[in-house]
Amino acid sequence: MRCACIDIGSNTTRLLVGDVDTDPPTLPARLSEVRSERVFLRLGRALEPGAAIGGAEIERLADVVAAQAALARALKARRLRVVATAAVRRAANRDAVVGTIARVARVAVEVLGEDEEAALAFRGATGTAESAPAGRVGVADVGGGSTELICGTVAAGAAWCRSLPVGSGLLAARHFYDDPPSDAQLAAAAEDARAAFAGVRPPPPATAFAVGGSAASVSVLCGAELDAHVLAS
Repeated sequence: MRCACIDIGSNTTRLLVGDVDTDPPTLPARLSEVRSERVFLRLGRALEPGAAIGGAEIERLADVVAAQAALARALKARRLRVVATAAVRRAANRDAVVGTIARVARVAVEVLGEDEEAALAFRGATGTAESAPAGRVGVADVGGGSTELICGTVAAGAAWCRSLPVGSGLLAARHFYDDPPSDAQLAAAAEDARAAFAGVRPPPPATAFAVGGSAASVSVLCGAELDAHVLAS
C-alpha cells in the first residue's frame, strides 16, 4: 500500500512517500521509497519553550505542508499522516499553528508527545536497518529543537526513552552569531549540550543508531560509522 508522511520538525518539514509491503504480515514492514523532499523552514523563536511562531512563519509552513500533501495525493498515496514535533509542541500558539495548517492544507495534524516521538524514531531506525539488530538497541535522534534517546529491542519496541530540550537549531540560535562561529561560541554550545545530557544514563545497548538531519550531516563529514575516535577528532 502506498503511504505518505509529512514531518514538521524544528528545522525542516519533510515528505516521504513509500510503498509499504506487509506480505507476509510481519513487523517491521518493508518500505520502498517513492519520493522524498524537505524544505528548510527553521521555525526560529519557537525553538525556545514558550515562544510563539510568527504569523508569516505559520503561513509559509501551511503553504509548504499544502504543497507536500498535494504531491502525496498526486503520487496516489492512500494514507497520509502529518505530524509535528518539538517546535510546534512547545509553541505558545500551537493551536493556531495546527488550525492554520489544517485549513490551508486540508489535512489533520498530530502534535506528537515526547514519548510518542521517541517511539516512532526507534521504530523507524530499527525497521529500516539492513538486518534486524539483535539484543538491546539504542537510538539517538538529534533534531532541531529536541533530542530523543531511546533503548529497546526490535521485538518489544522502545523500553526506555528520554527527550531532552536541546537540538542543533536551538544551540545555533542560542550561541552562533557569526558564520563560521567563533571558538568561544562553539565552546558555549558544547557546554550547553553537556549540561542537557548531565545525569542521563541510558541502558547500555549492543547496537546504536544515530538518525535525523543532524546525524546525516555528521555522516557526510565523518563517515557512516561514528565511534569515539571519529567523534573526538
